[in-house]
Amino acid sequence: MNNLNSVLLEGIIVSKGVITDNSIEFKIESTRYYNSYGEKKEKLTNVILVTVVAFNKEAEKVNKTVVGDLIRVVGRLDVYNDTGKLYIYAETIEIKLQSHNIVLENNKE
Repeated sequence: MNNLNSVLLEGIIVSKGVITDNSIEFKIESTRYYNSYGEKKEKLTNVILVTVVAFNKEAEKVNKTVVGDLIRVVGRLDVYNDTGKLYIYAETIEIKLQSHNIVLENNKE
């Protein structure tokens, strides 16, 4: 078995982000809806807040967004060495700009 570190997460941008020289750090909220099992069936939700870091062209895409835009992030799980906090290192980002109703994707060259 290989040690695979791959993450795909979809959610809503909830913070505009902190921009540095060639990167941006922002937060997304991802909500999972599911039905409970047992005697009382009810609709449940599970909400997580995740920090994402993007670089270069992917950072430029995120910088064009507003809070509330839908986002899909493909990347890997990483950890800040100084704090030990987990984050997603974004390799590919797709964004649906709610304000413009368009989708920004990677250009396959």
